[in-house]
Amino acid sequence: MQRGREKQEENRLLACAAKLAALNHELEGLEAVGMDRKRAAQEEMRSGVLAAVLKIGMAWEEAARKKANELKAQRELARKARKEQLERYRAARQNREVLESLKDRQRAAYESEDARRAQQDLDEMHLTQRKPVEIE
Repeated sequence: MQRGREKQEENRLLACAAKLAALNHELEGLEAVGMDRKRAAQEEMRSGVLAAVLKIGMAWEEAARKKANELKAQRELARKARKEQLERYRAARQNREVLESLKDRQRAAYESEDARRAQQDLDEMHLTQRKPVEIE
């Protein structure tokens, strides 16, 4: 049962890490497109461009900046969620390890007591099977 709980927490941790990776990937892609867009805008400026085209480029940059800020906020929340989930996973793992250790100690104590009883039974059987010595 404890292993199942630990596995659930591990799966949740993996989901948090995947979400964080996806947000990082999306943010990197947005930044790459932004760099490409800036290079293209510089080329357009050199060749002479219409004001309408510049205005569209500026609107795109503003939208991209807003999207990047949203992604950064989401990424920060995802980092916090991953950190919290990591703590829950560690607690579940530690709990499982403690319970397994306790179970192992109880098993060892039981086996030791069982071996002691078995030896005691053997000793008693040996003593009862001995013929008594007759005293004259």
